[in-house]
Amino acid sequence: MASLLFISFLFGISAWAQSLQVNVNPVGMSETERSQLQDRILQYPEVENLLRNKSFRVLALQTEDLDPENSEYNLQVYNETDDQLYEVNGPLNMSITPQILESFEEIPATPEEFEAAFKILSEDPQLGPLIQAQTLLPYEAMPPILQPHRLIPVGLISNSNPSSRPHEIVGVDLSSRQVTRFPKGAPAGAIAIEQVCGMPNAHQANTAKGVRGSAEIEIEKGDQLLWSFTVIRPSASSGKKGSGLELRNLYYKGKKVFSRAHTPILNVQYDDNRCGPFRDWGYSENPFVAVGSNLAPGIRLASEPPKTIFDTHDDRGQFRGVAIYSSEGLVTLTTELSAGWYRYVSKFELYDDGRIKPIFQFSGVTNSCVCFSHHHNVYWRIDFDVQGVNNSIQVSNGSTFRVIPEEISQIKSPENQVWRIGNSVTGSAYDLTPGASDGVADDYSIADVWLLRYSPTQIDDSRVRTSTKAALNAFLTGGNLVQRDVVMWYTGHFAHLTGEAEVGHGIVGPTLAPVNWPEE
Repeated sequence: MASLLFISFLFGISAWAQSLQVNVNPVGMSETERSQLQDRILQYPEVENLLRNKSFRVLALQTEDLDPENSEYNLQVYNETDDQLYEVNGPLNMSITPQILESFEEIPATPEEFEAAFKILSEDPQLGPLIQAQTLLPYEAMPPILQPHRLIPVGLISNSNPSSRPHEIVGVDLSSRQVTRFPKGAPAGAIAIEQVCGMPNAHQANTAKGVRGSAEIEIEKGDQLLWSFTVIRPSASSGKKGSGLELRNLYYKGKKVFSRAHTPILNVQYDDNRCGPFRDWGYSENPFVAVGSNLAPGIRLASEPPKTIFDTHDDRGQFRGVAIYSSEGLVTLTTELSAGWYRYVSKFELYDDGRIKPIFQFSGVTNSCVCFSHHHNVYWRIDFDVQGVNNSIQVSNGSTFRVIPEEISQIKSPENQVWRIGNSVTGSAYDLTPGASDGVADDYSIADVWLLRYSPTQIDDSRVRTSTKAALNAFLTGGNLVQRDVVMWYTGHFAHLTGEAEVGHGIVGPTLAPVNWPEE
């Protein structure tokens, strides 16, 4: 089983784009090995006994196979017969009996569940003929899942004009094959009315949770190695709800910047609670346009700039995963995500002068909820290890920096605020400056920044959250931040107000810039 932990192809593929060279080496578990692992987990006597004579579905298998200190698996399986969700956890080397827990996590419907729900609807006596004639088009709706009995939410909308037939969201029970219709045309937390907004839905399949794909990346300029890191596609990203485009062990000019940067928390709140609030997920990859060659599963070296829904105003695409594009002095990593009717774009821009720009964009496809004002929040988690773990954090509202001695949450000041995360021994650091459109926290988003000591159990807030709000305040213990392994959570806020443009304006993200950075 040890071979599952670090499997790397013995080749690298390179491509030139002007002055920067990008080298890609696939790493991690393959899909075949992942499938074999799933079979072995299900064959454990404890798991077999639990599911014997039961109808069940595996919802996801998530593996942490790139971290030697945390090589684990998490299998999520739904027992349809007893309407119970289980999580099976254990080490990848299968050295001990797995831990089996009953789970009450709200796990969004999988692509396979949606496909099964669509089939059931197409056979429904009332709705089936309209779906088969394509008078009605099914779409993935919100909330992420409907209770009780794990009902799959499916929107039904007219193919031509929403006013030609009532817009509706139904719930489909896959085990009983029953369709639930709601008195107001939609379940609590959603609406389905004649008015719809958003880009036309292409109705293309997205990627399931746990699909493998990661690669080691090196970016060179001439004879100099500028950047090296591991990129993980969203479907394989960490956290209970995924965490979008994930970078691990990023080095600039041979010196480490951070161990991990990702977005484990996404949520949205509507004015007057017209819909939601929702906790979204960051593993479902939506198709976008990326011309180039796949150098690892879901990792593509693009020969021209990728085009997402923000560029094309079109929900269609031919690639799912992470596209890497190199231009003069800049390498951009891009992915597009879906969560129900929402569409998100996540990017990292890496400049040859050492700047790093995480970027997040917000959009949606046809539905009724997004016609009304709502507020998106994205929470980046950056585990800084600037040239080692003996880091400290300072903050400045002008020209003077002051040390932050212990864990704290903060709301941004109106202007000129900069956080400096630096190595207490070498003096090298990275400055994080908020983006001009990043907004300021409200009561729902809670804060703009959390500064914490590293803990392996705080990859996301799944262990402590009780609502759709970020539960990061639960991590504040007053721990010392001086010369420690420090983690920064940074929040970007986007208000999508009624009557504003559908796409292209929801862009948030800070800038990280090196300070006193040595050459190799």
